[in-house]
Amino acid sequence: MLIRQLIHQADRAQVTDLFARAADYVRLESGRPPLPDAADDFFTECPPGKTPDDCLHAGLFNGPRLDAMAALSFGYPDASDAYIGLLIVDAAHRRHGFGRQLATQVFTLAQNRGARRMLIAVLDANPKGLAFWSAMGFVHEKTFPPAPDAAVPHLRHRMTRAL
Repeated sequence: MLIRQLIHQADRAQVTDLFARAADYVRLESGRPPLPDAADDFFTECPPGKTPDDCLHAGLFNGPRLDAMAALSFGYPDASDAYIGLLIVDAAHRRHGFGRQLATQVFTLAQNRGARRMLIAVLDANPKGLAFWSAMGFVHEKTFPPAPDAAVPHLRHRMTRAL
């Protein structure tokens, strides 16, 4: 397996394909299947006050195919933090260690950039995700109410882990 940085134009088709293979999570989060511009959003969406230059996108390739990916932002919410905005695995490859391998590499990337704390938000409707991140050493920090403009009103649990 290979884990490498994803590049918007070069990897857009692979990211689009992975969103289709992980459409169950997209439906859980948004209430709809992945939109045609989901790959573009993956590369361009950033936390408040951040730009794409503050973000890194990594993918796990099992042979030639992208089977897991993560979006990571640096300096959010605090200067020494790194925030995983999304880590998604092909539905057919869940529970095979792909998410763990990619998350472990993301932790290393964050440490190499000087981050001292890793954060992630887990949807209340995703108990398997909560169990995964708990097993990776994350602990609950705070629960946020649904966003006022959310199509699906999710409680979000922010979890943290020291690096």
